[in-house]
Amino acid sequence: MLFYQSLMQPENITFDATTNKTFTWQNNGSAQTAFELFIWEVSNVMTLTYDSGMVSSATSSHVVPASSLANNKNYAWAVMSYHNAESIQSEYISIKTATAPTVVLDSTPTIVQSYTFTATATLATNVSLQKYNFILYDSSNNIIEDYGEIYGLNPSQLVTG
Repeated sequence: MLFYQSLMQPENITFDATTNKTFTWQNNGSAQTAFELFIWEVSNVMTLTYDSGMVSSATSSHVVPASSLANNKNYAWAVMSYHNAESIQSEYISIKTATAPTVVLDSTPTIVQSYTFTATATLATNVSLQKYNFILYDSSNNIIEDYGEIYGLNPSQLVTG
């Protein structure tokens, strides 16, 4: 017997529709033998925008290809899980799409012991920046320091050492 899916992601987030997006869920009850993922645009009416078609797979994930959705829209998605002839559809999950922000470092340091990095962030949706996170990487792309989420309008971070 199948039960409603849980741990559905993405949920209540905004992402850039011009990139691939992985949708995941936890199947509950009998083993899933197939699934179908649906995405509806939500405006005055719900319009089916994406249908994966029935995919024979026990995997509880699906990649929606880049540009299958449009940016700056509200959507709802659901997944239909199948176990042979039995099926169950999940609840509807809300998501939004938006053009990714542009972030430019205002300047970069020469060799100094401490430097305050500042950046300019431009959001295509004309909303203000609410939080940011500076992450310092080495030349091999390893994280040296993650400064965590900082709430504010003007991205800056003092780096010492």
